[in-house]
Amino acid sequence: MIKNKLYIITKVKKVITFYSYNFIFPQILFFIIKFAFLN
Repeated sequence: MIKNKLYIITKVKKVITFYSYNFIFPQILFFIIKFAFLN
């Protein structure tokens, strides 16, 4: 029961990390490009 719950939490954390990287990284990249063109 506890082991299974831990497995689910780990799986959810991995998914959240994956999606956060996919959404945050392009935004940072876009911001850097925008900032580079402004200067």
